[in-house]
Amino acid sequence: MDPNHTRNINETIQTLYVAEPGGTKMDDGVEMAFLKDEDGQGYSQEIRIPWELLFKVSPEISPGLVFRMGFEFMWGDPTGYTWPIHRYADNMQEGHTSRQFYWTAHRAWGNVTLLEKGQIELRRYVSDEKRVEGVFKFHAELPKSAARVTFVVEDETGHRVRNLAGDILPEDYTVAENGSTRTVEVGWDGLDDKGNLVEPGKYRARGLVHDGLGAEYEMTFYNPGTPPWETAAGNGAWGSDHSDPVSIVSSGDWMIISWGFAEGGSGIIGVGPDRLKKWGEKRGAPLLTADENFIYGMPIGWYINEDVIVKMDKNKGSYIPFVRDGEELPFE
Repeated sequence: MDPNHTRNINETIQTLYVAEPGGTKMDDGVEMAFLKDEDGQGYSQEIRIPWELLFKVSPEISPGLVFRMGFEFMWGDPTGYTWPIHRYADNMQEGHTSRQFYWTAHRAWGNVTLLEKGQIELRRYVSDEKRVEGVFKFHAELPKSAARVTFVVEDETGHRVRNLAGDILPEDYTVAENGSTRTVEVGWDGLDDKGNLVEPGKYRARGLVHDGLGAEYEMTFYNPGTPPWETAAGNGAWGSDHSDPVSIVSSGDWMIISWGFAEGGSGIIGVGPDRLKKWGEKRGAPLLTADENFIYGMPIGWYINEDVIVKMDKNKGSYIPFVRDGEELPFE
């Protein structure tokens, strides 16, 4: 990082840029566009950021200029209903392995160096697993959805002589692709599992593939919500995913509980006279108070730049506008 031109390393300025639907232009001269791949399985993303947004004082833009930049990508499954399924951080600073809250972990962002000429060869990630190699080649056609593949070698009678490759990545052994399938090639050195050369004869490879193992959140065990999972009515599940409860107040015969912050779940909940959750609010509030009919809270979050107060209906958890001089104030 160039200390003469860049922002203070301890200073993180967070700005969210959003374009109109179908548009590419955002505020402050930022632009972004996507180009879908011909096979429809991915896309290229191009972002234009003015230099003055990266530097307090713009340096001389020339080969050799070094600055820090990190990239974090999140995407869901093909249904479009589950997001994010994957979270990937790239361009890590050497010696830093944590990418938690990567958008603010500026010390973990890697270096970007401007070169004199473009069109450089793209960096490729190569597995550090020991490759399965040998003079005898086995080929297999696999679906591209296969995340792992295992191969064994058997003799003519079906007796296994070698556990050849266990749970390897198909893309590391791909030699051809055709639509929704890929062809993989693994080698065999003619040895059995004990390291002895097998007898001359006919041998075959047999394989097993699977689409990988994943996890999808459904509910929390012993969750006091009724039911324990989220519902459209808002009475399911319970509190926040990021903090413990910090405030509890009464509003008539209702109890209102708040958490400091919520990214998932409910940040404020209303518990009715029957001691069951009736609704949940998403943001949370470290400071909370209430009267007979309404709840008042001060939410916090990276998207809130100044102190604000929210007013909610105790029975529904819906936001209620404040009134000044007989007129409702607009929501901000």
